[in-house]
Amino acid sequence: MLCSDSSSMNHRFRTDALFTAHLHKEGEILLDRGGTLRTFQRRPVGGIDIEHELLAQLRTLDSLRDMRRFNGTFLFCLSSSFSIGKAVVMISLAPTPPS
Repeated sequence: MLCSDSSSMNHRFRTDALFTAHLHKEGEILLDRGGTLRTFQRRPVGGIDIEHELLAQLRTLDSLRDMRRFNGTFLFCLSSSFSIGKAVVMISLAPTPPS
């Protein structure tokens, strides 16, 4: 679930191709009083640079390598691991750029 204002959503659609593809393919709008989200959802979706997106997730995963930094409290590490896994699934489902 995501709650955002129009400005934040517009920025996200311009900068986060993975989120945009996810919203188009799997997004379910629960509440959109002004119709803003439906407008965003109707915009065309470009392809996803899969290699770039996977490398970004790998860098995030690599940041979790040193377990000492968590001081025995691994909730952040577990939630980050879940987010990375979710992103990898989204990447695998996303459209690729035309060849």
